[in-house]
Amino acid sequence: MRILIVAAPFGAGHLQAAQAVKTAFQLSQPAVDCQVADLTEVRALRLASQAYLWSLHHSPWLWQSLYRAGGTPGGRRRAGYLSCLTLKRRLLSLLAHYRPDVVAATHPFPLAALAWLRAAGQLTAPVAAIVTDFLPHPAWVSPGIDRYFIAQGDAATQQLQSLGVPGHRICTSGIPISPAFADFPPLRAGPDAIPRLLLMGGGLGLGPLPELATALAQLPRPVTVEVVTGSNQAAYQRLLEQKTQFPNLTVHGFTNQIPLLMRQADLLIGKPGGLTSSEALACGLPMVLVGALPGHEEENAHVLTQAGVATTVAADALAQTTMDLFQQPYSALAAMQQSARSLGRPRAALDVAQHLLTLAHPRIASI
Repeated sequence: MRILIVAAPFGAGHLQAAQAVKTAFQLSQPAVDCQVADLTEVRALRLASQAYLWSLHHSPWLWQSLYRAGGTPGGRRRAGYLSCLTLKRRLLSLLAHYRPDVVAATHPFPLAALAWLRAAGQLTAPVAAIVTDFLPHPAWVSPGIDRYFIAQGDAATQQLQSLGVPGHRICTSGIPISPAFADFPPLRAGPDAIPRLLLMGGGLGLGPLPELATALAQLPRPVTVEVVTGSNQAAYQRLLEQKTQFPNLTVHGFTNQIPLLMRQADLLIGKPGGLTSSEALACGLPMVLVGALPGHEEENAHVLTQAGVATTVAADALAQTTMDLFQQPYSALAAMQQSARSLGRPRAALDVAQHLLTLAHPRIASI
């Protein structure tokens, strides 16, 4: 059996989700040939990704406007047409090469293009959407999608149903994260130990990490601060320089130790990206959310705060908010940990893999 998962180069999370499902197949169904294509080689998509990152850094209002416009019926049609125009050739090449029994996408652009190909009769395999945020943007919804794998909780389901997706096409699997998060329980030391703070900016290391790390390292109580800068080399170098002033500060670049770091931490501080937040939930790790990107991350933050697993603050209020969390009775933080654990889906990637097999069965039976 062959499964093809298509991602797009807009941030690290879409590719991470695809790789998580591939890893789940390797662990649970090694006979399945699961391949991931990230479409980075499509020049127009690569330029769009660069424009997206530029807007996040320099004109977040522009990204917010585009995000909202893309959610209107006209915006969705235009995005679908442009996606097909841009990606059709590459997707047809991938489909001809892999001949998949099921195709999935972890970003709305390739998903919309796959829907257009299916409507045109150029794709007969079932198509699935693997949604990587807690509220699906309307651009995720296209005719001819057989299954939507979405975040846990009622909000995502209600959003899709309001957009006309029937309930039998919706699977509340959770956002797929590395199966490594399903292996071990939390390792945090408890209420009497020195708090361990984990500061992250996603795979790209976005946000003012050096400034936030300095504020946390100077808290008027003992703490340890671990910072993960991802692929942000500039932030990594600045933090290495700051480390000489703050012996309680540890700096990591791009690392595969996130499951361990999250299990050891008492509190995660950072942006509410879909993958990072899902990893934290899987570890029962409460969050302080700082610097949410306009659009999808603001919606993620709203869902997480409503669920009682996170609090949202401005950067200049981070130190005081963190102090307050550890000065109140430990039972309050323990309640957030419990809420996170109950909302977490550490086996999401394994569940998505199993459901993709189920999608393929009717097709295989007919061959």
